[in-house]
Amino acid sequence: MGAILYDIAMISPLKLMCVLAHPDDESLGMGGILAKYSSEGVETHLITATRREKGRFGNAKESPGMDIVAKMREADLYAAAKE
Repeated sequence: MGAILYDIAMISPLKLMCVLAHPDDESLGMGGILAKYSSEGVETHLITATRREKGRFGNAKESPGMDIVAKMREADLYAAAKE
């Protein structure tokens, strides 16, 4: 059985999908693993359940609002994924 799976993997390109709750979880958890396999040519995808718009951003009086925080977190995620 193992040989069959190995042969299929050699024919099909390898893919890796990481499903996370929030942007930045990939950096805090398995960022090195994702970077390693991506650099080796493995097609790598990140999916987050939220944009972390309700996350902390300084103190409440300084927060620019949930929509802007969400866009910032999303931009951070794209930047981290490119590196």
